[in-house]
Amino acid sequence: MKSAGIVTLAILFCLAGASSAQVTLHFDDFPFQVGTEVTRGHGDNSIAPGPTGGAMSWDYSALAVAYELTESYLDPAGLPGADIFPTATLAMTVAFDGDVGEIGFFEEVGGNIELVGFTLISGGNPYPVPTTVNGPRFQFPMNYGDSWDYVGTTLFGNETHIDSTRFVVDAWGTMTEAMGVFSCLRLRMDRTHTILPDNTVTTNIRYMWVAQNWGEVCLIESEDDETDPDFDNGNYERISTNSSGTPVLLDFFEADCRDGGVDLAWRARNPRPGTFSLRGRRDDRTWPVAFAEGGDGRFSARDENAWLHAGGEVVYDLSLDGEPLRSHALHVALPAARAILWDAVPNPFNPRTVLPFTLLRGGHVEVGIFDLNGRRVATLAERRLAAGSHDLVWDGRDADGNAVPSGIYVVRLKTEQATATKKVTLMR
Repeated sequence: MKSAGIVTLAILFCLAGASSAQVTLHFDDFPFQVGTEVTRGHGDNSIAPGPTGGAMSWDYSALAVAYELTESYLDPAGLPGADIFPTATLAMTVAFDGDVGEIGFFEEVGGNIELVGFTLISGGNPYPVPTTVNGPRFQFPMNYGDSWDYVGTTLFGNETHIDSTRFVVDAWGTMTEAMGVFSCLRLRMDRTHTILPDNTVTTNIRYMWVAQNWGEVCLIESEDDETDPDFDNGNYERISTNSSGTPVLLDFFEADCRDGGVDLAWRARNPRPGTFSLRGRRDDRTWPVAFAEGGDGRFSARDENAWLHAGGEVVYDLSLDGEPLRSHALHVALPAARAILWDAVPNPFNPRTVLPFTLLRGGHVEVGIFDLNGRRVATLAERRLAAGSHDLVWDGRDADGNAVPSGIYVVRLKTEQATATKKVTLMR
């Protein structure tokens, strides 16, 4: 237990994101609807999937892709090979550079989507390939700890290909990808591929991260005959676009403890329409936390719930329409109250820029412009302001009204309890 002056704050926060609670996925979370289009990037990278367990964190946002494939979900009627698969209710075309090379045909069985066959397109000619399956491709509802088996058998000419896969949902947590941050379950897939009559057998391991409203976010696949589940060489596939999903991108989240309370602030970039909710949690107690929207996606809150005064671990959950957003954990002491100085817009600028800031409590405020040598260039405000969001404009002039030269300048926001700075660049 910390002293009365310290609160250990664990903030579990997750976007398209992860959460302080486990994730449950349903059939409707996957893009199995007519009209949906999904683009995926593919490449070869060194990847270590990491351990199993809960509240994990993965970041594959920097991994490169070499090419992209586009999946389009369509009504199967009239597509090449549709007459071979009359039970199909959904088709998926896979295109590279606009050319369709494969069409998968699916039917919904018992709340799952099952492959019934596919058509290969080669030289403009279709080649239907029937497939039989045993077991679900995905099992819904899907939760951490679930497992199931899937077998698909396909006939290619004189060869029979049998894919046997053991699925285990072995982890959950936050995945950071190029499209944003997602609350994910991770599926481990141990796959055995057998070709008859030669009885050629290869094995490999796949990991797939799946998220609410998005389905597969990314997938990595080991080289053939890899046995180490923490392999570091393999193929990589990530989502690039999904016409049915819209991530909630959070630019940042900040929290400070002071005077027995917690100040929170975050900024949502291009959020989908919806309603945020913020709750605090300690031991078996939970409580709602009121927050204010300051414009331009900025939000701030002050939590003074009595349970904070006992110290210890506190968890804050941010959700959008009941879905958890992003996950981030930090430990903070109880500093003095602080103000938040946001990024200038635009920056670089010419001839003027807007300097937004938020006061978590009202008081005397001084906002000044300084050069890199610490010399004051101009004073934009020196007065008492109320709590809330404020905007000031700097027109690139000094205190005497003279235009200052191009360069980097420092904006300093100073209150009675705190000081915050940001850099701006003037380009004439």
